[in-house]
Amino acid sequence: MSGEEDRVRLGRLSAPGVSILFVTFKAPEPLRARRNDDAARRFEASLSAMRRSALEAAKALLEVDRCGHFVYEGCASVGEFGERHGASAGEARRLVALAMAVEMCPPLEERVLTGRIPLESAARLYAALSRARPGDDWLGWAETESTRSLRRRVDKRVEETRLGEAPAVALTVFLSLAGRDGLVPAPAIAPRKADRTLPEGEPIAATVDHYLTSFDPMRAKAGSRRLPHTSIVVGRYVPAEVRRQLMARGDDRCAIPFCDHDIFLENAHVVAHARGGHRDADNLLRFCSKHHRMLDEGKLRQVGPAGDPKFADARGRGLSRRAPPSSTAEPPRAPTAGESAEPILLRPETRGAAPT
Repeated sequence: MSGEEDRVRLGRLSAPGVSILFVTFKAPEPLRARRNDDAARRFEASLSAMRRSALEAAKALLEVDRCGHFVYEGCASVGEFGERHGASAGEARRLVALAMAVEMCPPLEERVLTGRIPLESAARLYAALSRARPGDDWLGWAETESTRSLRRRVDKRVEETRLGEAPAVALTVFLSLAGRDGLVPAPAIAPRKADRTLPEGEPIAATVDHYLTSFDPMRAKAGSRRLPHTSIVVGRYVPAEVRRQLMARGDDRCAIPFCDHDIFLENAHVVAHARGGHRDADNLLRFCSKHHRMLDEGKLRQVGPAGDPKFADARGRGLSRRAPPSSTAEPPRAPTAGESAEPILLRPETRGAAPT
């Protein structure tokens, strides 16, 4: 058989007035994985030592920066001092920011040492803590958000502080010749539509706004839902209003904590479709394709309602928080006021036991 024939098999049964076509698709190969606890332990131990060393280096470099010692070594800045000693200028500046953030917020050091907040996130916090507002929870955000998400939050606060609540931003992009030529008419077409003269950047903003209005489901005006609850409707169709609810509920990214995938996402059932699960928002979650497969294969598990799911690995360790190294792991404790309980052990009938 050819590769195509191996992937799709076709058959046909014919009788007078009857023709039935059978299509059989080959199931995807399961994700290949091999357990290596020894390598994981060595990584955890090395990472713990690295965090401690980084904090010590950060505090020392902050002293060098404040007293100007780098001048005595022929350097014009602490960044150049870092380059002379085998660290990039950016790494040196991040270490200084880390030390200053720990100075401003002493509890941050313990969270970094135990791995609850990554070094890069902690360094980013300096810019945020110096611009803090009432109601901010920067330590909580740093613990529960990926470094990429936190970086976006911090950058947004920096821009808001510098330029106001609705900052204007400079944007540099590289286009193909065809893309550039497509934008050339925009400065002429957009003013006609607006019936006024527009500044140079506004036609680009109008073009983007038109595209998003046409294709972004979150911008569509919610109408009256015509389809009844999907528990009584046969099929796989997910109503548009349900899709909008899913996108809004999960910030339109993968539901697994700290996963930043936000482009190619898949809907997954909490109660499997084969077991009678419906297709409304209270039975659907959105995942990237790899996490969806891991859940289907039992490599990840999910408990709780779709509106507030909790996830764990195959051994039952919760994924909602960054876990400290196993050698220094804290014993289970009761949640404090306002803190949700983290799943430690999961029932075998929970999500992940069978594919959706």
